[in-house]
Amino acid sequence: MTINGEKAAALSSAVLVFFYTYFLGALYVGGDQEHYRSVYEVSGSSGFFDSYLYYRGRIQSDEIGHFLITWFASQIFEKDLFNAFANSILAFFSVRLLSKWGAHTLLALAISVFGYYHLAMYVSAERLKYASTFFVIGAFYFQRNRLTYLAFLISIITHLQYLVMIAAVFSGRFSAIFLDAYKFLKVRKSDIAIIMLLLLFLILIPIVFYDHIVYKIKAYYQVFGLTEYFRISLFFFGALFYSKEWVKVLATFSVLFLMVGLVGGDRVNLFGYFLFLFFALQVRKGFNFGVIATFIYYFVGWIEYVSWVVDCGINRPC
Repeated sequence: MTINGEKAAALSSAVLVFFYTYFLGALYVGGDQEHYRSVYEVSGSSGFFDSYLYYRGRIQSDEIGHFLITWFASQIFEKDLFNAFANSILAFFSVRLLSKWGAHTLLALAISVFGYYHLAMYVSAERLKYASTFFVIGAFYFQRNRLTYLAFLISIITHLQYLVMIAAVFSGRFSAIFLDAYKFLKVRKSDIAIIMLLLLFLILIPIVFYDHIVYKIKAYYQVFGLTEYFRISLFFFGALFYSKEWVKVLATFSVLFLMVGLVGGDRVNLFGYFLFLFFALQVRKGFNFGVIATFIYYFVGWIEYVSWVVDCGINRPC
């Protein structure tokens, strides 16, 4: 098998991320990881149903995907080793996906290894990390519909927050389908099938997880000021600047603006950043002001994050 530059960069990122996150993961013992470590330890020494009851009580989550990964992995692997391995998979497919979007392989590697949001998923935001891994795999194999939908479904039941990202992605997809229908007065049968399937999918998931969704919205909802919209607005206007598909950009980001009003910017900005990258990486392979400026900004955040973990065992100052 021939390994091209993109695959070599992806493999390099996987190796780098495996080793440095194995080291950092062992140091990160505060915050949510305190609960995740407790659940992992109990799962490794308890039966399936006892572990699930403990998981629900400690994590307060109905997202079965994360529990299943935790339980099965705890039967075989030490936690930090498994997390480092999972991180390497996310890094590998992140490089592949960013390259597919148009990024230069070195830039894709840099974002995946030294990006602030990637680091947060690697060492602290565990549920988001596993959900992101399945989403990235699904997005990479986007044209292979069955695999894509399965991966997206797993990402949602692992972390319901990904319902927002998937709704945003397919809002953009729907806008393109409807725009073509308006221009050419023709809709393919495959597009109709996709629309019907996804509408059913996006209706059923909120029904099944209704109580959990309501609980989360109540936990995070408050009257948010205009400052909450600042960062997502920057990503939105950046995407508009670099893309000619303004209808697609508008449809995609409209979902994110709606969610900022419900749960605040902190839980949505990550999605805005990666949607911005989707549009901006297509210009000069990502070597443009918007991508480079955001990378530098988040690389500084990466350095700060690492120093906090090393000094304090958590992602904030001691």
